[in-house]
Amino acid sequence: MSNSSSNNGTAPMEHMTSAEVYFYLINGSLGTIFNAVVLLIALRHADTYDKPRQIAVINMTFADLITCLIYMITRPYLNLFPEPLCYPYYVTIFTSQMCSCLNLLWLNLDKLIYIKFPLHYYQMVSRIRVLLLTIASWTIIITLALTIYFFMTVHSPCSTVSLPPFLYSVICLMYIAIILASFAISAIIYFIARNSRRAEPQAGSVKFS
Repeated sequence: MSNSSSNNGTAPMEHMTSAEVYFYLINGSLGTIFNAVVLLIALRHADTYDKPRQIAVINMTFADLITCLIYMITRPYLNLFPEPLCYPYYVTIFTSQMCSCLNLLWLNLDKLIYIKFPLHYYQMVSRIRVLLLTIASWTIIITLALTIYFFMTVHSPCSTVSLPPFLYSVICLMYIAIILASFAISAIIYFIARNSRRAEPQAGSVKFS
């Protein structure tokens, strides 16, 4: 997929090498199996009442499963897709990838709240609130995907599509913003944990001095 400013007329058909085909098929199959196993275990054994963060883990695993199953395994054969499937295909891929990134952000935010406010954690993070956040996240992303890809142009086959430059930039900026926010929160958690480990020996030496 690209922005429409770089696609004028009929774009050339994509041709994958054997290595690329095997890469998608092998990694897609392994990812599907592993994520399906993790999702099954989580649905059967995860305690979402005592640990509401498990809801985000389940959502992220489900999103990754969809990405592997719908995108990775089918990617080598995208040239064969009929045009009516292009719109739901790209909407599904965008939704699953964005939900995976967003749930990673929610997990890091959950860790930060737990570290910064351990005594008030369960007052701030409850199962109901996480479920509402999950519903809101999926609803907003699906609505956004349906809206953005409504303006998609298919150059035939499905592997060659384009979006208006503005919408293409919006997608890129959304991914970058979520990933940077996730990394920033992870960095904050790291520095808090490092400072806590440094403070423990000092507290012990003061106690026994």
